Amino acid sequence: MLRLIVPLVIALPFLILCLREYRASAPNAFGLPDGIQFSPYSILEYLKADRIGRAEAEKDLRSGHLAIEIYGYPMKGECEYGDILRQRYQIEFRRVAGDTNISAKVIGHAKGYNEVSEPEIKRRFGGDILKAAEEEAAKHYDEKFAQ
Repeated sequence: MLRLIVPLVIALPFLILCLREYRASAPNAFGLPDGIQFSPYSILEYLKADRIGRAEAEKDLRSGHLAIEIYGYPMKGECEYGDILRQRYQIEFRRVAGDTNISAKVIGHAKGYNEVSEPEIKRRFGGDILKAAEEEAAKHYDEKFAQ
């Protein structure tokens, strides 16, 4: 019994020190995106929001409404990007969370929504319109604020 207990007691402090890093890095090993903690609650919240996002995107597509969702740090030329999508392609640009209030629910919903809406956007307007619009918006932003 001593052979079992002594190694466990020695390993326990190392396990406790690594647990926080494991909770943050393990989800990537299982195919989950950054920002999801390795806890049952976080994973279930993410999966539920993903399913809801997909359903909402399918409903929007059936009604003829195109949109994409983003979260996190603002992108360069974000306002211009939204204007390009709205004016040229009638695509709504939704910022669903800033850089401080990102949760598993936000990540799951945006991922699920975009995985349904982006293929339809690419089908209607061509393969790289989102990337091209993003690059054009960044270029306009640079020109506007270059000094």
